[in-house]
Amino acid sequence: MDGWQQRLNEELERRRAGNPRYGVRAFARQLGVSPAQLSQMLSGKRPVSRRMADLIMTPLGISDVERRLLEAAHLPDHKPTLDEEHFGLIAHWSHFAILCLAEIKDNRADPRWVARRLGLSHQEAREALERLTRLGLLDTVQGRMRPTHVAWQTTADVASASVRRSHQNHLALAARKLDDVAVELREFTTLTMAVNPQKLKAAKALVKKFKQDMEALLESGKKSEVYALAVQLYPLSDVTGSKP
Repeated sequence: MDGWQQRLNEELERRRAGNPRYGVRAFARQLGVSPAQLSQMLSGKRPVSRRMADLIMTPLGISDVERRLLEAAHLPDHKPTLDEEHFGLIAHWSHFAILCLAEIKDNRADPRWVARRLGLSHQEAREALERLTRLGLLDTVQGRMRPTHVAWQTTADVASASVRRSHQNHLALAARKLDDVAVELREFTTLTMAVNPQKLKAAKALVKKFKQDMEALLESGKKSEVYALAVQLYPLSDVTGSKP
């Protein structure tokens, strides 16, 4: 099921939840398409063309950003970058945690199960699942979540309000885990040092390789839990005052 098909089916079910008599004919009338066209799109027999997307995106409440994601996620060999607008949709840590949770063998595509495993509210879990599915990042197969492994990446070394917000979320979450998680299940460490700023580029490359090596180590074998690894390297001295 592609992103547009998923989005249309979700919206139809949402409207039916408020009115059990609401059907395809009424939905088609509100979208400005024929019932036959809508039935074919709902079943996946008719792809949503650009012209059709122009017609239905406003009645569906789809923004330009979400439309680009819906279209891009299903292009072959497409590896988009999550720019400022895109990353803003899924900047909260829970979205990537759910994608990782989907790699656990006995997962469940159930907001209640996801909420319990990640400490989220039922609404937060449900909305995140719907968003990931709608954007083509997550599928449901026989009641279980399955990541689509669409290769998204964030911007690097570019100032971004959404990326900053994501880091702030992780820092706040880490502060809570410091009190809530037993020491044998976590590792918090800090290193303070005098540095040569000209080495920072090489240091960042070393941190990147370290993350890749750690990922390869911890993702080998049977996966049963979801962890986050955060490494912070930042100046304590006033770097602005050190410049001539």
